[in-house]
Amino acid sequence: MEDYYEIERTRAQALLLFNKKWTKHLKTQSRISSYHTTKRAQLDTIRIAKHLARIDDNRCDALKTVINNYRTLVDETYMHVNFGRRFEHCRFREFRKLFKDAHASVVKSEKSLDKLRDRVFRAEQSLLNANRAVEKVIHDESSNERKRFNKSDTQIKCENQLKQLKEKVAHAEQNLDNTKQTYRKRAKQIFAQCQQVEEQRLEQIREILLMFTQTIHLQKYAPEIEQVYEELISNISTQQNSLEDLAFWAKMYGIEEDESAAISLSKVESQTTVKNASGELRSSRASVIANNSTIDNEQEQSKDREELLAAKIS
Repeated sequence: MEDYYEIERTRAQALLLFNKKWTKHLKTQSRISSYHTTKRAQLDTIRIAKHLARIDDNRCDALKTVINNYRTLVDETYMHVNFGRRFEHCRFREFRKLFKDAHASVVKSEKSLDKLRDRVFRAEQSLLNANRAVEKVIHDESSNERKRFNKSDTQIKCENQLKQLKEKVAHAEQNLDNTKQTYRKRAKQIFAQCQQVEEQRLEQIREILLMFTQTIHLQKYAPEIEQVYEELISNISTQQNSLEDLAFWAKMYGIEEDESAAISLSKVESQTTVKNASGELRSSRASVIANNSTIDNEQEQSKDREELLAAKIS
């Protein structure tokens, strides 16, 4: 969003620079190129960039508000970790601890079961050794009755111990299953809380995106933009007048000093609107033909003006 804001801000600044550059250029250029109503129309056309820049500035201000709202939301929702190198949700550690505490009973039951299974393995090894000892003493003719009794007693003890351990393992397995079921219920409750927080976060992102899209949507500014162009078109259509410009031009060079010596404007041929490489509108006039017209008898006094006019017509 900030990158898009910079693009819009740069565009507004470029429009203002365009307006300043070409307004200055048009005002300082020779009157031979453009004058009177045509010049005003050209200035109005250039100044439209200033109006568009104002509209872009308003849109940039609205975009800045959206960006500031987003930053506030980010600051409220996330916190910097690892010396600010990444963001972490403000409730991430809280939920992680809830899951860890809920799962602790499962871990404890699993460890107890693992210890019992290890004891069962050792008891099975002890019983295996006791069975071998009994079998060995039975086949040993030199062994006495007491020795046989001791080996047999050891065998019975190993069998009883193994039986007890297996019963404990079965009980521990059942306890682990119950603990896991309890954990699943608790985990679902915690997950439901996580979903509520995540839904809120996603809805906030959705609202920000909608605000951003609605702000940059040109249709919102369409009536204002349309008004700018309509006013320009109206000004050019109603205020730019080529015949009035020709009369102004004639008076400016002293050709039309009174009605008796005026050049008939109905016999004037004009050629206008030539666009140069820099995008400036220039006007060039064709030769002005005046049949049976008389210029003032004061030829000596207006000689300089006639020479300037001849240079322009040629």
